[in-house]
Parts: sequence; structure tokens; C-alpha cells
Amino acid sequence: MRSLVCMSLMVLTLCAPGYCRRKQAPAPTCDISFFVSAQSKIDSLDAPALARYFGSYSDTSCMSDMDYSDWLNRLIYPVFIKYTDSSLVTLQHVGDREKSLVLRNLEKPQTASLEDVKTLHLVITRMEIEYRLKKRLLLALQRAIDNYGNDAR
Repeated sequence: MRSLVCMSLMVLTLCAPGYCRRKQAPAPTCDISFFVSAQSKIDSLDAPALARYFGSYSDTSCMSDMDYSDWLNRLIYPVFIKYTDSSLVTLQHVGDREKSLVLRNLEKPQTASLEDVKTLHLVITRMEIEYRLKKRLLLALQRAIDNYGNDAR
């Protein structure tokens, strides 16, 4: 027992502030300048910009950053409405985690109008895309319609 206490004291002494040098991961940058630029150029986004937008959903280190998450949500409807085909193609090729985050943003729009949500729902309904993805998209959009106005925006 005494040796355990001595070892604990040694560890505490050696790891006192300034003595332990643990390798820490660099802080995430969570730069939102791309999103600001994309919003101002929403009518002329190219394929690399769309890929970068959807790729932003895989940056898990920034998902807890409120500004970053807000920008992802703010752009989801304008991107999907303006670039529906490209968005769906891209969404089919991202991982399940990213897909779930996109669907969550579609389900809880912060800035989209009810008309935008209904329009996207109608467009997706008429499209021929992979069944499971279509079902998940329509469910998320229907939840957004059903809850519209019930959530604090």
C-alpha cells in the first residue's frame, strides 16, 4: 500500500504543471470564410465548392463550434434547392455519419422558409434516386414540415 502511495506521489510530482509534456493535437481552425463566400456566390458554385461544402460535414473537430455548425445549416437548403442533382450525387458518396448530419440539418432548418422545405420535398419526391436515401431524405423533410414553427428559430 505504501509503495502505491509513493508511486502516486511520484507521478503527481513528475506531472506537475510544466513537467509533463504531452503531445496535444492542434486546435481545429473551424474557418467559416468558405461558407461566407459560398453564400455570397450561391448562384455560381462549382463542383469543387459543392464537394468542399459536403466535405465540411466530415470535419468532426468543428461540429461543436456554433458558428461553423450554424453556417452548415444556413447553407443546406440554398445548396440543395439550387444544386439538387449535384447534392444528391455527392450525398450518395459520403459516409453514413456525414449523411446523418446532412439529414439532421435538413430536418431542423434554421433559416429556410416553409415554402423552401415543401419545394425540396416535392422535388425529391419526383426524382429517381436510390430508394433508401430517398426515403431518409423525404422523412427528414417531412419532419421539418411537421415541426415548422414549433422549434425556436
